[in-house]
Amino acid sequence: RKHTHTHTSLSLSRPLYLSLVHVRQSGITPSPITSCCGSLSWPILPVPGPPVGMHQIRDMDIHNGDDCITIKSGSRDVLIERVRCQSSHGITIGSVWYDDVRNVTYRNCTLTNCLNGPRIKGRRQGNATVADILFDNIRLEAVGNGVQIDMDYETPGTHPMGSGVTATNVTFMNVRGTAKTPGQLQCLTSRPCAGVRVSNVDLSTAADPAPVGAASERSWVCSGLTAPQWTAVEPVPPSQCTQSP
Repeated sequence: RKHTHTHTSLSLSRPLYLSLVHVRQSGITPSPITSCCGSLSWPILPVPGPPVGMHQIRDMDIHNGDDCITIKSGSRDVLIERVRCQSSHGITIGSVWYDDVRNVTYRNCTLTNCLNGPRIKGRRQGNATVADILFDNIRLEAVGNGVQIDMDYETPGTHPMGSGVTATNVTFMNVRGTAKTPGQLQCLTSRPCAGVRVSNVDLSTAADPAPVGAASERSWVCSGLTAPQWTAVEPVPPSQCTQSP
């Protein structure tokens, strides 16, 4: 049975996380959410019994100062669509530590004045796989980093635990708009990401000219990608992004 929670407005003055845990199937529909500094976090975990469909988050306006929506470690079978984010850190998966994340789709979303666009972040100290991820039809308006995979997220110093987080079958498609940098797809060379596809992506940076000597900031930055696929992408990625390590 599907449970749908509908709010006309939700205001969080000092939010940390708003979470749904151990949800068999959920639907979250129209709700303008305003927060000063927190993020909306959905660790949607499997429970015993047969699968009953996708967890759905849709038709929301979110204005905050952290991740707009983030899908956490251990989540699977999640659809997020028609979400509008403002002043956030992006539409996110992670940061991922030790539990796999599978079958997550973000589609038909708009991000305005955000630090990042669609992104995946993993901890080098962790040990997990992010698989079957789709970001489709994402509109970016004056964001910082356009598209991002960061498997070295907040990992200072030594790395004694785990072997790191990897990703497989990840697609960024139909991502358009304006960004200061088109993106960084940075996986671990010791555990590279496979099956990363970037298709029909057009991210203009002309509205904010780079200072002298900063041309590299206008290029894609890549590492640790095995056989990536690039189709109809602007700016055109450099050779380091199109070749396997």
